[in-house]
Amino acid sequence: LLFTNKSFLPLLSSLLHKLPLPKGDKAMLASALIPSFRLSDLEKNIERVRTWKGVVLKRDLGSSGKYVQLYNFSSTSFADVLSILRKKWDECQAKQETWSVQAYIPPARIRIKRKSYAFDIMTYYITTPSPAVLFSTRPFPQEKANIGFGAYHGQITRHP
Repeated sequence: LLFTNKSFLPLLSSLLHKLPLPKGDKAMLASALIPSFRLSDLEKNIERVRTWKGVVLKRDLGSSGKYVQLYNFSSTSFADVLSILRKKWDECQAKQETWSVQAYIPPARIRIKRKSYAFDIMTYYITTPSPAVLFSTRPFPQEKANIGFGAYHGQITRHP
């Protein structure tokens, strides 16, 4: 679900208060989620976006990394990014596509066999009879985690 529907993160953020998790687990999950919202809610979130280091724009369905755009405010101005997001919203309405926006958080770096890789941690909420939160790690050589561009597959581990 997380890899095929990019709107999962904004949805999870908005419904977090309803999840049947212990208070401590819910707080940990809330603090770990990357801030995000649906592109259709852009105008309501402009001031929020202004406080970010940049944005990641993702087509919700079937993108598999192909339709993921990174805009770092250190290299692209907030005004230019806002213009890009508004233009994308206009295109989305015409094409009947949905996109999500999330905060760009520069990834941590690690070294694997003397090469530098960016590194991220993914969080999964598993809805089984006993709900669980699982974590996955994934190193990648470029600015975004994309299997097609050399990212490793995430290794899922269970938190006891």
